[in-house]
Amino acid sequence: MSIYVVGSSKNMFPELDAGREKFIVDNPHEGDNIDRLNKWYCELTGLYHLWKNTDAGYIGLEHYRRFFASLKHEKQRMGIEEAQEILEKHDIIVTEYHHGPRYTALQWFKDSSRNGISYIVYLQKFLEVLSEEDRVGFSEYLNRHSLIQCNMFIGKRPVIDRWCRFIFETLSKYDKICPPTENNIRMNGYLSEHIFGYWLEKEKVPYYRVPKVEIEYIVRQGNGPVTIGPA
Repeated sequence: MSIYVVGSSKNMFPELDAGREKFIVDNPHEGDNIDRLNKWYCELTGLYHLWKNTDAGYIGLEHYRRFFASLKHEKQRMGIEEAQEILEKHDIIVTEYHHGPRYTALQWFKDSSRNGISYIVYLQKFLEVLSEEDRVGFSEYLNRHSLIQCNMFIGKRPVIDRWCRFIFETLSKYDKICPPTENNIRMNGYLSEHIFGYWLEKEKVPYYRVPKVEIEYIVRQGNGPVTIGPA
């Protein structure tokens, strides 16, 4: 099992157990990579490298301050053996985000913006590159009050291979009609995590939802003091 725990060079990581490996998204990496696109692809920089450069039968992605919670100890990280037990009956482990009873992901895109440009503009461009079936299905999925999010998973290799082929091919098409700029930083990552749950359901992938445990994060501002804040 190979799990990339992603973060930037400004982040401090907790001690990682066997099976988990630190992936610094803004550092250069050997092998097939999309390092140049990190400002837009975020965690997907790690996912792409994991997909192209490892051959483990089970692969996963977590964050430097956000992990899957153990089902035995809800405030502790899930151990590798526990994840393997779950994956004996399911194809992938995911986590769910709840927007609340009166809010949806679609509304989040409408309410969010960067440099005066609403995120809904980028979502509409993304919808243009989807098939008609996916355009309709994903639009309906965005109106739910909860969805699979965070670009986090631990899953069987064949499933992740299928997901990676779909999302990176789709984002490549999206980049052609909406090229990366300073205005849409992080957008590819946002789009990916929002369509992930829809794709799992459409592909009828047996998934298992697990709560996430978040830890305090530490950010180092250049050579200055260390700042500690809530997750």
